[in-house]
Amino acid sequence: MSLTVSRSRTALNSITLLFFCYAAISAALASHRDQDASIQRSNHQEATIKLDADRIIREYSSPQAIAEMPQWKQLIISVDQRTRAAILTNLPASYRKYENHNKTLHAKLSAIIDRALDRYNKRYSLLILTHTQPSIMHENYTVLVITTGLLERIPDDAALLMFLFHETAHDFFAEESIRLKDALNQLVVDKKANGPEAQQLVRQLILIELKCDAVAARLAIAAGLDTASFGNVLLKIYKDYPDQLNGLSYIGFNIHPSPQLRAHVIQSITAGQAPPKRSIKSPELKEIKRILSSERLIDSVLTNPSNWNVQSTFMPGQRQCFRGWYIENSSCSS
Repeated sequence: MSLTVSRSRTALNSITLLFFCYAAISAALASHRDQDASIQRSNHQEATIKLDADRIIREYSSPQAIAEMPQWKQLIISVDQRTRAAILTNLPASYRKYENHNKTLHAKLSAIIDRALDRYNKRYSLLILTHTQPSIMHENYTVLVITTGLLERIPDDAALLMFLFHETAHDFFAEESIRLKDALNQLVVDKKANGPEAQQLVRQLILIELKCDAVAARLAIAAGLDTASFGNVLLKIYKDYPDQLNGLSYIGFNIHPSPQLRAHVIQSITAGQAPPKRSIKSPELKEIKRILSSERLIDSVLTNPSNWNVQSTFMPGQRQCFRGWYIENSSCSS
């Protein structure tokens, strides 16, 4: 009797072991298939984006794009003082931690920025962060956030203005960007973040970044700037900070193209144009460099509160009112 029970248990254990082995092998195969499918989707998306980049190059190199440039300033977002004050008041604490209060530094940088954007009637409130990480971004199309780490890497005015023009170009695509991000948010809520619809939204957001580079290239041509220094700085940043591209995400989605593709778009649009003015370093930029050489930089991970926007800062009613200022150009009743 005991021998029979022992044999039964042995057989049961063998069956159980085979079952778990089968399950493990099946799971591994499924994971491998998923990885292969993910790689194929990624490669397909990359190839598609490259084709889209070529289309953007043709579009912004066309005579029509050049003819439309005088009307571009109508797309610039401008807010009133009350709205600007609300944005500044609600900036994240993580920014304030690194805020640079050097008045001369602010004055010199503001002079370069205002001079470049005068023709487009654009005015940024400036926030300089004392930090080694080279970054520039805008908050709600109103506050320009720039780190001393980026300013240290800027070789001339042309490179600085190319970064500036890219951020300003986001004004042109503000309504589309908000619509795409709202849709992406909803897919995350609906647990569909890994589906094809989310991939398509991410692709559209990546294309907006490339279009911003294309607009920046056209503005640089109009200003007679040499864009070569910008491309060199951009590639050097990603070489020195390989995780920088991964940090440029929105709710976990990488919505930025590779620096190589960005440089390709800019170089293709500016190629064959009128010879640019020689690279210059203005007196203001020289003074900025002098100030930075005497300041101690903070070397740590810069916390970028991605996703910080009117959705998380204002109540729904306020958000709608706030968005009205820069999207619909309407006034708020309250």
